[in-house]
Amino acid sequence: SAIAPIPAAGLAPSFVGADLNKINTVTRLVQNSINFQKDPLQSVMMNGAGNFVIDLNDLQMLSNNGVGSQVDRLGLPSLNIAINGYNGFTKAVYTSLGHSQMTRDLAKNAYNMNSPKDDVANYRGFWGTAISAVFNRLAATGTALATALTPDVYTINMASTTSFAALNGRKLSDDVIDVELQLLSGAPTATDAVSANDKAFTTTFPYLAAPF
Repeated sequence: SAIAPIPAAGLAPSFVGADLNKINTVTRLVQNSINFQKDPLQSVMMNGAGNFVIDLNDLQMLSNNGVGSQVDRLGLPSLNIAINGYNGFTKAVYTSLGHSQMTRDLAKNAYNMNSPKDDVANYRGFWGTAISAVFNRLAATGTALATALTPDVYTINMASTTSFAALNGRKLSDDVIDVELQLLSGAPTATDAVSANDKAFTTTFPYLAAPF
């Protein structure tokens, strides 16, 4: 179901919540804004009638000469968070390795702005150490896992069965977080306790279930 925000004082009830048409409209307007090299946060707005519109007059240009800047990336699900993050999951270990939150935040920001082509040179060695420490694995196991997981991209061999458990692409129905937890920790029953999508996938492209 849609998550409906609490309306501000004086806001008409018709403004509450979101529906698929509004989401599609905003998505299209954001794309149009970017096509015009404008910042969508500045150019997409709601008019007095409750309709989303775009205004391309006198608005802020996108940064980095209009092409934007890379600030995040994600290949294998949650790998960046599980290894690069400084959180309740990794804090004690990184503190024991002499890493402060500031140094880890800077390292994660650098990772997010870098390209996967540099992952082997920049991160494979540290990831081996981190996996061994965070997940209490043997050093050789951490190194082997870091080797398998860098660069942080999906790979697929079309001649083999698609399966995230085999690090060969992924099916929508693959429980990727459980697989990753089990792979990193070595515990065959490790789980995030979410075993399936809350709605059935469709049989036509893009195969994803409707969000509401």
